[in-house]
Amino acid sequence: MTLIQIDGLSGTGKSTICQELLRRGLRAVDADAAFAYFGDPETGAPCQEAKRDNWIWDLRRIRQVWERSVSGVIFVCGGAMNAERCADLFSLRFLLRVDDETMRHRLLTRRGNDYGKDPAELEEQLALNRAARAAKGLSGWIVIDAVRPLDTVVDVIVSASGLR
Repeated sequence: MTLIQIDGLSGTGKSTICQELLRRGLRAVDADAAFAYFGDPETGAPCQEAKRDNWIWDLRRIRQVWERSVSGVIFVCGGAMNAERCADLFSLRFLLRVDDETMRHRLLTRRGNDYGKDPAELEEQLALNRAARAAKGLSGWIVIDAVRPLDTVVDVIVSASGLR
């Protein structure tokens, strides 16, 4: 079993890529829907405070997916504040990056998720985006320019994963 993570800030394309992988007949999981909730990053206990720092994965559930899957590849599309606690499960990790203009447009026009439309959330994401683009030394991550067309981005991910 191989788990491959596709992560990035809000608006970088994780959910859209997940849907495209599924459309292509590959196994993919939207981590927000499957594993994520608001909880204490240290204890994992659910909490009522819906803020970015409390967006975590149910680590037990993601480990169960890894343990119960006997063969093949599963793309896990998403990230959480405690994702590093299960980094050992991933054979590859992709990090999606976009420029500020792309992020702003995607957050303000997306459907099905209002996160980032609030001016304070949008500004926080843009500040995080600027810091992420300036960061060096992303050891173990394959950085993907997610501004490119969806088919191109997914082709790069699939190829780098050793599929097709």
